[in-house]
Amino acid sequence: MRDGVELATEVYLPPGEGPFPVILQRTPYNRRSPSPGSDCDAAVGRYFAARGYALLNQDTRGRYRSGGEFDAMRQEPPDGYDAVEWAAAQPWSNGKVGMIGGSYVGLTQWQAASENPQHHHAIPPQYRSSH
Repeated sequence: MRDGVELATEVYLPPGEGPFPVILQRTPYNRRSPSPGSDCDAAVGRYFAARGYALLNQDTRGRYRSGGEFDAMRQEPPDGYDAVEWAAAQPWSNGKVGMIGGSYVGLTQWQAASENPQHHHAIPPQYRSSH
């Protein structure tokens, strides 16, 4: 991140040399979820990698293996921007980054998009509120 904080990120790459389009999901729920079928399950990474996408599972700031202090929602716009631009700059990336996820993971998409990162190409947020 721009302030030097490191965020834990698992990268699932397709076979071959690339470059590949990137799908990013940023979660406060633990990217190594013990729940089979969760959005952050390693099976999701393997699923998208088998279909030609690089998938990144990232713990948000201050959660699980990521550095920094968690401050729900406040850090998401700049961290989302930085994560998208970092992903786009990787040698295996084709520079096109989309995001996926539901609940808070869906909210991270809106907040990254609010910063208008150059390489952010798609979001299908699955977010609902009872308020």
